[in-house]
Amino acid sequence: MFRREWNRLAKRKTRLAHRRPPRRRTAGPNENPRMELPWHLSNTAVRELLDLQERTRADLIFLSESHLNNCKADELRRNLGFDSMLVVESDGKAGGLVLFYHKSNKIELNYVSPHFIDIVFMNEEVVQWRFTGFYGRSKWNESHLSWDDIRNLYSKGNHPWVVLGDFNEILYPSEKEGGMARPLGMMREFRECLMDYGLDDLGYTGDLFTWRRGEIRERLDRGVYNIAWANKFPRAAVINEEHVHSDHRPIVLDTDYLDEKIFKRPQGRVKQFEARWLKEETVTEIVKASWEKARLASIGPSLADCTRAVHADLHTWDRETLKGPKVRIRKLKKELERLRRGPLNKESQGHQKEIIVLIENILDQEEIFWLQRGRAN
Repeated sequence: MFRREWNRLAKRKTRLAHRRPPRRRTAGPNENPRMELPWHLSNTAVRELLDLQERTRADLIFLSESHLNNCKADELRRNLGFDSMLVVESDGKAGGLVLFYHKSNKIELNYVSPHFIDIVFMNEEVVQWRFTGFYGRSKWNESHLSWDDIRNLYSKGNHPWVVLGDFNEILYPSEKEGGMARPLGMMREFRECLMDYGLDDLGYTGDLFTWRRGEIRERLDRGVYNIAWANKFPRAAVINEEHVHSDHRPIVLDTDYLDEKIFKRPQGRVKQFEARWLKEETVTEIVKASWEKARLASIGPSLADCTRAVHADLHTWDRETLKGPKVRIRKLKKELERLRRGPLNKESQGHQKEIIVLIENILDQEEIFWLQRGRAN
C-alpha cells in the first residue's frame, strides 16, 4: 500500500503492538468485510498501516512494492494480528508482494507472480469467489504485459472476481492532474482490456487521486470486478483512505459499505467508568484530588453528588491526557486531507509538510510516553 519510501520496517510497530490487538470477525463464504490495499511499504508508513488496521479491522491486507523478505513480512504479520500470509519476496531493491489473511477465512492460493497474488475463498470445497491483488508494470513500454496478466487470469476461471491494486495506469484524462499528458492510446488499451474480460471499475469514495508526487496527481489504484461479483456483493464500495507519508493512498474494499446501517444516526454512548483506567498509575491520585475538590467546593451534601463530580473529572482526564494525542492527530490529518484535495501550489505543499512534521512529533512523544509507562509498570 505504500510507495517507495516504505523501505524498511519501523520501530513504531513495537509501540503499537502494546495496544490491544484489533478485534476481527470471521468472514463467511459470501463476505469479506474489508480489505486494504495496495500500499507500498516504507519506514514511517508502518505506523499508518498499523493505525489503519486498528481502525478498519481488515480481514485481508495486500501490499505491493513491499520491499520485504519472508522474515520481515512475518514480523509485520504478527504485529498486524494475522495468522497467515503469502509472500512474493523482494529482490532487496524493488518489488515484493504480501498478502496477510486469517486461516478462518478459508483462502486457497490460485496463482502467483511478481505482479499479482490470485486467491479463492472456499466453502466446503466449493469456490465462492476470487480475489486478485494486482501490481501493474510501472514502465509505459511494458504496460501491455500487465494486460496480458489480466487476460491470463481471466482464462483461469469464471468465478465471481474482483481485482484491486496499483494498475499504474489511468482510464481517462480526467484521472490525471499536472505533468505530461497521458498518451490516449495507453488509456484506450487499459479500457479495452477491462471491457474484453468483462471487468468494470468499482468507483470510489473519497478523493479522486490515489497517487501524488510534487504537483502531479493520478488515480493509479482502483478495484475492478465482474458482474457475478457485483451480484454477490451489491453493497460493496472502495474507499480511498487518508494518508500522511506515502505517495499512494491506501484503498479499502468494504463489501458492506452501502448497508442500510450506515444511514442510521449512531446513538450517543453513555459515559461510564472505564475499567482500563485502573491500569493507570495516576488514577488513584485523580480520584482523590477530584473528591477533595468537590468536598471543598461544597458540591452537594450527598455521596452521589461527589461521585458525579469525580466521574466528570475522570472523563476530562481521559479525554485531555490519555486520548489527547489521538485527537490532535485526527484533527491534523483532516486538515492535511483538506489541503491534498485542494489546489496544488507551493503554499499548500509547504503547509502539508508542516502538518506532517507535527504529526510525526506527536507520534514520537506518544511513543516515549508509552515506553516510559511500560518501564514503570
